[in-house]
Amino acid sequence: MRRVAGRHGGRRETLVQVGTGEVIITDAVRYTWRDPYHAMLSLGWRGFLGVILGYYVVVNVAFGALYALNPSSIANLPAGGVGSAFFFSVETFATVGYGVMAPQTPYGHIVATVEIFVGLLSTAVITGLLFVRFSRPRPSVMFSRHLTISPYDGLPTLMARIGNRRAGAVLQVEARLVLIGKYRTQEGYEHWRAVDLALTRPRGHMLTLSWMVMHRIDDTSPLHGVTVEQLVEMDAQLIVSFTGTDQTLAAPVHAMRAYDPPDLLWGHRFGDMLRVDAGGRTHIELARFDDVVAV
Repeated sequence: MRRVAGRHGGRRETLVQVGTGEVIITDAVRYTWRDPYHAMLSLGWRGFLGVILGYYVVVNVAFGALYALNPSSIANLPAGGVGSAFFFSVETFATVGYGVMAPQTPYGHIVATVEIFVGLLSTAVITGLLFVRFSRPRPSVMFSRHLTISPYDGLPTLMARIGNRRAGAVLQVEARLVLIGKYRTQEGYEHWRAVDLALTRPRGHMLTLSWMVMHRIDDTSPLHGVTVEQLVEMDAQLIVSFTGTDQTLAAPVHAMRAYDPPDLLWGHRFGDMLRVDAGGRTHIELARFDDVVAV
């Protein structure tokens, strides 16, 4: 998902891209500083580090200015030494205290005490934010480049392949397949509708390397009798989503992939990823993950 913000006619517009589709949301707010925790986690790494660096500089400039207002409160702080006051603030904020300069009046001790307190709180908060950002599991889930439709057990079947790039397993996995498109009601109203497509095996105990997600196109399927041209006309997308629990981190992982009508390969099936060598050992070749063959 990609977001690009801008303004048009005095109104804020946000471009949200999900899969291959783009939607413009007017007057949406991505970051709300009333919830700083969510805002800091929503920022990209550049923005996050920029905010932390800006906060660090602003706080030290503010306390440095307080020290510079009364140079005699700090031992060995030269009069008008704004730079020295700033670096003394940096040392105090980090509780380093090299010993060259030190508070020597009640004013200096009070300001230093407040800064040390602010520094301790800031360190705790920033450490927590960094831990959350690093500890969030990043899914290493692969989705096939195309969807295929070919006969399976006598019925046309829509298939998608899901894989795991990591050697570990994802436990208690679940997949969903949703058809999103424009529909017209009997009253002539046009609206968007999301329809769940039933899967032959929507849940599994674990995902190690590969999982074939299949939807049988029978008489009850929303895709029964639907052509590519009809899917294009209704501006349809097929969304494959995946959830599970990472075995190593014991944390939930989520991933999704959107497919447009041109991504459907009619009369094709996925190629076999398994290979048995001369010694009888089975190999699963991820390099052939997207291979398809005509039927």
